[in-house]
Amino acid sequence: MSTQPEVPAKILNVNFCDPEGYIDSSDDPPLPEGAFLQCTYTVTVYTGYGVELQVKSVNLSEGEQLSIRGVDEGGALLVLANQTLLVEGQVIRSPTNTLSVFYRSSPEGGVGMFQLHYQSESFSKQATYALNTASLGLASCCGFIEIITLLHKTLIGVILSPNWPEWYGEGEDCSWRIHVGEDKRVLLDVQLLNLSDSDMLTILDGDEVTTRILGQFVGGTSPFKMSSSTPDLTITFHSDPAGLVFGKGEGFIINYMEVSRNDSCPDLPEIQNGWKTTSHAVLVRGARITYQCDPGYDLVGSETLTCQVDLSWNTQPPFCEKIMYCTDPGHVEHSTRMLSDPKLLVGTTIQYSCIPGYILQGGATLTCYGREPGTPVWTSRLPHCVLAEAAADSSFDGGSMALAIFILVLLVSVLLGGTYIYVTRCRYHSNLRLPLMYPHPYSQITVETEFDNPLYETGGPESLENYKVSPWKPPRLP
Repeated sequence: MSTQPEVPAKILNVNFCDPEGYIDSSDDPPLPEGAFLQCTYTVTVYTGYGVELQVKSVNLSEGEQLSIRGVDEGGALLVLANQTLLVEGQVIRSPTNTLSVFYRSSPEGGVGMFQLHYQSESFSKQATYALNTASLGLASCCGFIEIITLLHKTLIGVILSPNWPEWYGEGEDCSWRIHVGEDKRVLLDVQLLNLSDSDMLTILDGDEVTTRILGQFVGGTSPFKMSSSTPDLTITFHSDPAGLVFGKGEGFIINYMEVSRNDSCPDLPEIQNGWKTTSHAVLVRGARITYQCDPGYDLVGSETLTCQVDLSWNTQPPFCEKIMYCTDPGHVEHSTRMLSDPKLLVGTTIQYSCIPGYILQGGATLTCYGREPGTPVWTSRLPHCVLAEAAADSSFDGGSMALAIFILVLLVSVLLGGTYIYVTRCRYHSNLRLPLMYPHPYSQITVETEFDNPLYETGGPESLENYKVSPWKPPRLP
């Protein structure tokens, strides 16, 4: 039987008794590698005073936990805020003279940063805030609602199930009504919802006249967010009077906050060396903005941003970065390669060489060079490695073919040249009367016409004596 190794933990408990001070995570000792940190900071002031805590800065990663907890007069632990709704400038007040801050690092060992300022404050000086509630036996619910104010007067609160953090009882009937300004809306952030199958939580939108159901929940569900369409929102909870003690759910933790009435997210700017496209003409909840970069640039960050239910974008806009590297051209079969820079930045060279028995065909060296505009490319294509025998045969066949073509072209050239000279001499020198070119003028005369024609009759020997034939001389060639 194998056992999983335990992750080393570093647990710190720090107490503060001064009337004013700071809780700073940077003061904690360094965390050993592979360990996680768990800290509890407890602030206690004089009896009759409360603790006011202000968030100076907070920067946590996913998986880290940070919660602000108070203690009521009965000693029960109350969750006043957690990492999901902690923002810079937020002010949190405890109901008694004790307040604690619980922090736990992520399982991967990442440690975030936060700084909190605390001071004691007389209860008589604490501001009073109103929350309109309509209750069906609210006193018996014992549900706790803490209203927190930010510097910009936005309301934030927490609704806990009755008897939290213990199990809620049977037959509970509770109702919380949240009312904000006419130009505001209510956003619910349900952190925990775990009920039995016989209990129900209902979320209603609108006042008594225009009420509509946003959702009804039984059993358990994963965290989710929900927003009202009016200034009024009501949460009701009912537990089965005949429910069993065993099998009850944990209860629920619901954060709520006041948000702008505006039903669209703020427009995002264009990015340099790129452009954006939107899925909707109006950036309503669920709308998406997609960013793309010009050729030669890489997108750094999230390509698509989504408008969330609280009318904020799920992440920051990306930016375009100039591409200064080439894509890997790949390996050549039956070869090895050497890279001058494994990142393949501009100027990188790759030298290919074939293994013994193979011959490289093509350029052995590829170089990455930049283009303006455009993406860096390689100077040539990949070479190939072929068998040495195949390469020799291919070279021989190519040489023989080239020689045969040369001889053929030479013969055709000689033949055409001789024909040209022959025709030219016969045309410009008529003394060369070749039978093929100039037929004899008497070739058409028959035997009969040669003797019957009177022009060729002779008058006897006398006439033959007067007719002398000069001897034939060959023509003189120029």
